[in-house]
Amino acid sequence: MDADLSALERQRLLAIARDRGLDVVRTLHKGFRLNKLLGRLPLTCTLLDSNHLAEEVGRFWQQRPPTSFYFTEEAIAFCDYLQNRILEGLQIAYLDEIVAYERALLRIQQAQSCKMPLSPQVVHFQHNPFILLQHLQAGRRPGVLVEEPCVWAGHQNQAGEIVWSRIESV
Repeated sequence: MDADLSALERQRLLAIARDRGLDVVRTLHKGFRLNKLLGRLPLTCTLLDSNHLAEEVGRFWQQRPPTSFYFTEEAIAFCDYLQNRILEGLQIAYLDEIVAYERALLRIQQAQSCKMPLSPQVVHFQHNPFILLQHLQAGRRPGVLVEEPCVWAGHQNQAGEIVWSRIESV
């Protein structure tokens, strides 16, 4: 790589790398990326305690450098990352259900904004979604919930609202 740089370019690059302002830019960039996730995945972020959130976000960022300024794309990618981590053995109560729900919600919103048709988004819950979502929407992680498997489907209705309906019990 050094062979591709002139002496002046190399000198300038080293000066930038040593500049203390670069730390500020890095911090702002991380804050921007974190805000994408906090804003688009509030239930998932509530479910993860701050230590788990910091650890998983850090791992995600190491694996996936920023590729887009779009908040929804970043949040969907984080959902995909978390779903893989769950398959690898990450065990946090209700995380698989909530990640699947918020990912489905994001896909519906994304289709709405692009004015593209999208088939109903199906989410398999192992616990009562009304109780689970109620806790998280109030900013609380739920305690132990009784298993009540069911399947929900979400879609956009004629008025442009996102509607969820129970389609079956498992």
